[in-house]
Amino acid sequence: MLKIKLIGDIDIFKPGIQAMKEDLSLRFCDDGIPVTVEKGDKLSVRMSEEEGHIIYGEKVHFFRALSYIEQYGTLCFVEEKSCFKKSGIMFDSSRNAVIKPETLKFMFRKMALMGLNMGMMYTEDTYEVENYPYFGYLRGAYSKAEIKDLDDYADMLGIELVPCIQTLAHLECVLRWEAMAPIRDTARVMEIDNEETYKFIAQIIKDASEPYRTKRIHIGMDEAELLGLGKYLKDNGYVPAHDLMLKHLSRVNEIVKAQGLEPMIWSDMFFSSCSPDDNYYDLVAPIPEHVIESVPDNVTLVYWHYGTVDEETDDIMLKRHKLFKAKTTFAGGLSTWSGMTPGYGSAIYSAKLALRQCFKHGIDEAIATAWGDNGQECNLITALYGFQVWAEMGYHEGIFHEEYTKNRFKACVGVSADAFLDISRLDEVDGVVPPPNFYVADPTKYMLFEDPLFETMGDDSQHFKLSPYYKKMTTVMEKHRDENPEFKKMFEFFVRLSAAVEKKCIWHENAAKCVREKDRVTAQMLSELAPEIIAKIQELSLAWEDFWMDTNKPYGFDAIEVRLGGVMARMETAGRHMKDFADGLIDTIPGLDEEKIPYKSYYPVGHLNCYKFWHEVVTNGYAGISETF
Repeated sequence: MLKIKLIGDIDIFKPGIQAMKEDLSLRFCDDGIPVTVEKGDKLSVRMSEEEGHIIYGEKVHFFRALSYIEQYGTLCFVEEKSCFKKSGIMFDSSRNAVIKPETLKFMFRKMALMGLNMGMMYTEDTYEVENYPYFGYLRGAYSKAEIKDLDDYADMLGIELVPCIQTLAHLECVLRWEAMAPIRDTARVMEIDNEETYKFIAQIIKDASEPYRTKRIHIGMDEAELLGLGKYLKDNGYVPAHDLMLKHLSRVNEIVKAQGLEPMIWSDMFFSSCSPDDNYYDLVAPIPEHVIESVPDNVTLVYWHYGTVDEETDDIMLKRHKLFKAKTTFAGGLSTWSGMTPGYGSAIYSAKLALRQCFKHGIDEAIATAWGDNGQECNLITALYGFQVWAEMGYHEGIFHEEYTKNRFKACVGVSADAFLDISRLDEVDGVVPPPNFYVADPTKYMLFEDPLFETMGDDSQHFKLSPYYKKMTTVMEKHRDENPEFKKMFEFFVRLSAAVEKKCIWHENAAKCVREKDRVTAQMLSELAPEIIAKIQELSLAWEDFWMDTNKPYGFDAIEVRLGGVMARMETAGRHMKDFADGLIDTIPGLDEEKIPYKSYYPVGHLNCYKFWHEVVTNGYAGISETF
């Protein structure tokens, strides 16, 4: 425990220092080593046993400097400058899990120690809006007081918090209500050229921005598939998507400017609408001059690419963005959207390629998105190591230094980076997923939810013994749980997840085979295994609930519980059928006796892939198509 005495004009840092007393082992007292603090144009830290010196360019640099002193003690000597003016994390609080304010504050403190100075609150309908009672109804929406408190807390640490909302699409949870029918074009897209729509948009922009001190607001508008092809088409006839997009942007931009705000917008619709196959990453399709000229120069275009395979794509796409007068910001991803685990291999690999191109092209803002697609099964706490990767690459010109980053994570978060990286290993099955699991294969998810009688993934998984792997990973997660008490609930969840999937895999490795081969002995074993699987899933459900409630508001866990309850109900049915087969009461079990074919035939045999949507995995029948639930 190192004692230091801060000297200089440090009043602006005192609240943050007080907030971080549990995050650092440093002690601030009058009998500590004198450390002079002063404003400069970069981040510099020098420490010896006699004295120290901190220079900060902006507030967050001071807290990053403290993490260096935590890491190196009296041997600290660091000078650096971020290659980004703004770099940080976008938190998805819209896909069922609404992150608790206390959890966000915890992550803000870690971000400050890492030197990240921007946070985005992605809230589709999870914020308070006047006059629209169905907006965020029973979804755990943040109150204005909660947002203001979070904004104050982030600012205390040198983090700009930016509202990130939707003003066109991704609004299925709002538009589902009949009360919102007057502004509905399709199930998830609002109708443009509708005065009721713009009245609504003016209200949500006002209420979304009001609790924040920043003048910036991200107004979304991405992935508006079927734009103008619903009610609008019936009322007005066909109009090309990019013309509708520009018309809508112009109208919304006037609303934003009237409220004194500075808009950001996802850029995909300007590119995909110009591509013959609606491909955002079409590198050759011409962008009409009227599209380029029609994008207002006060709007920041956010180029998102969450799966960079080669640098050429980002190189060309960033050049294409420069055709517009508008500024460009880059958004990468932390691969939190495909199941219960963060895909660190994919996230790190993509960041290494993309951030180098950002540095090359002079992009001065970069955010890492933590999306929670399909019910936010992946808790965003698990992505903390990705925060560190993003931070260190930002301070080192887009270059990734693995051991250096791991050591920084230990200093900033207080635990081993390998413990967090091992979470990704649940989906990095031995011999199946080659490093770095670029396509974020998620066998943990689909082996858990796959129906025990009508096996959707039967062909994909039949070549592998997955149960021994998950048994091994249960032991690994138990070790991390016992060694990291601060993250006990997180690792307990993964212990229970691994244990449940192990038993479920034993069923899938044997069920179809024993039915086809009339193996009544194995069938008896499986009939006795079914209650054990149900018990393991019940334990998983309780651990998942404990982890969820510790980090998120309670809203949204109902969807998780419905999914797990379905598995338990189907296992009870499967156990009865398997017992009847074992006893010779039936001669076969429909579904299990059918030969399996690949889930998606274009994937190579012997490779487990990414199937992130629950409704696609759980049944071959109809279970709904909502991306939210």
